[in-house]
Amino acid sequence: MKALYLYIKQTLLIAVYAMLIISIAIYNGYPLLTPDSGSYIKYAFDMQLPNDRSPFYSLFVAISSLRSSLWVTIVVQALLIALLLQQLAVRVIKKAKCR
Repeated sequence: MKALYLYIKQTLLIAVYAMLIISIAIYNGYPLLTPDSGSYIKYAFDMQLPNDRSPFYSLFVAISSLRSSLWVTIVVQALLIALLLQQLAVRVIKKAKCR
């Protein structure tokens, strides 16, 4: 029972962290873009591999957007970042307790 409680607590924390990350894009009204975002989006939705840049982010956008909306990509990215930050925090706290 304690393990289930801990799992639910961690899952909810990750969801809250992800919502905090997404809140910037929601406030903006559209996912935040960089100058080369258009190229990655174009390659993702046209299902082409770029010649002048890494194909991995275009593939990630193509898969995660479900070829419908960038909001799905933003949610997936936010969840991944939240999960990584949570794992980093756990490891840093464990190291600090060992000292």
